[in-house]
Amino acid sequence: MSQLQHFRYKVFPLFSLLLLLSSCNLFLREENGGISKDAMEAMIASNIPKGTSQEKVLEFLESKKIHHTTEEYIDYETNGNPRKLPMVTASIRNNMPSFFESHLGMVFYFNEAGLLERYEVRQSYKTV
Repeated sequence: MSQLQHFRYKVFPLFSLLLLLSSCNLFLREENGGISKDAMEAMIASNIPKGTSQEKVLEFLESKKIHHTTEEYIDYETNGNPRKLPMVTASIRNNMPSFFESHLGMVFYFNEAGLLERYEVRQSYKTV
């Protein structure tokens, strides 16, 4: 295989994919109707840090018009005994001017007192 064929069939598709994924992040800026994972994590850290009550977390999500659901999760870490604790899941669908759709998924875990212990923010893409 010549150098040109190697570039055309191996390197160029990879470069194109990286360019496409990096352009997706450009469209997730707030001025384009979306929010990035990093921006959401910063917003959560400054508005609802660890130790915040479940009520305040729900108020925050409602004020931002973020779809959310209150659930329970089972924690096995305390003395090996299972216990049900409150959890809130939330999601945002970002509008992107392309053939992709971006979702931010958030999970907020609370302790027995109803205070925020930890949270996760994940971003996923799918074609539409």
